[in-house]
Amino acid sequence: MSRLSRLVFALSLCLAVSAPRLFAQAAPATQPPAISKAAPIATAAERAAADSPRTTPAGATFTIPSGWSMTTRGPMVVLEPPEPDSHLVIVDVPGAKDSDAAIAAAWAAYRPEAKRPLKLMQPQAALNG
Repeated sequence: MSRLSRLVFALSLCLAVSAPRLFAQAAPATQPPAISKAAPIATAAERAAADSPRTTPAGATFTIPSGWSMTTRGPMVVLEPPEPDSHLVIVDVPGAKDSDAAIAAAWAAYRPEAKRPLKLMQPQAALNG
């Protein structure tokens, strides 16, 4: 999965968390790839004093903004802004066949009880790789 695909996925997940009215309550159409069932190991929340480069457990790189906090739980990195009303989750999904499978696997890892199929998708040309 390219860096752009991961970014598009992370932004889609952020949109899904922030605007649930775009999604209906139904079972996902694709079967998500298996993610390790081992108990996720959570790290203590880390607050960034300045914009800092970080990596996910699988090696995807991103920059955590100053003042945000970061917690790693299994294949997920949860980023929280200084305001407590939202968060962003980046999920590593190795072995996903396509973006639909990656989204289904990420939702299964993040909130298994949430059954929200993607209703809005905007294709984007590949940039920088």
